[in-house]
Amino acid sequence: MKLSDHHIVKSTAVAIRAGAFALLLGAALPAAAQGQTSSMPFSGTPIAVPGSFEAENFDLGGEGVAYHDNVPGNAGGQYRLSEDVDIILSTDALGGGYVVNNFETGEWLAYTINVAATAQYNVELRASSRFSTSAFHIEVDGGVTPETAPLVASAGANVLVAGSAVFKGGKPEAYRANIAAIRSAAALARGDAA
Repeated sequence: MKLSDHHIVKSTAVAIRAGAFALLLGAALPAAAQGQTSSMPFSGTPIAVPGSFEAENFDLGGEGVAYHDNVPGNAGGQYRLSEDVDIILSTDALGGGYVVNNFETGEWLAYTINVAATAQYNVELRASSRFSTSAFHIEVDGGVTPETAPLVASAGANVLVAGSAVFKGGKPEAYRANIAAIRSAAALARGDAA
């Protein structure tokens, strides 16, 4: 596989409201990744959306917070040597100094973003893979409630990440009911059984 064989694996429209959020990019992201605590932007400032960024500039915070890598160590031996994400030098004629390499099922990277305006955004990933079944997974945390879940689900989101809407009510019973309401609203929007 040559790094110059990069292409857009998938382009999807995602409804994102204005504000600061955590963006998670993963390869078949497991549910366990949703429990991470907060990370900090790599540059010190959230990534502006709309805009673009390099995958190797994932958040600060280490394993389980800013990323998950299945194997300890930076097997690529380039850039961010104290992190366990495999990073190599790019030889791509289209640019980019480094490449996140050996990204596999269960691994994920977190980015702190700041969305300028509520809108539908096209999310594109420039990547290469030897496998025709390669896919990526994106989660954006922020503002998912029973009222907004249908909009997010209708826009194509396959995982909804909710924060404060889940914890309203202060008791486990209320948390369960809040999660059920969000799931039900999303399922109805997709035409699935709740």
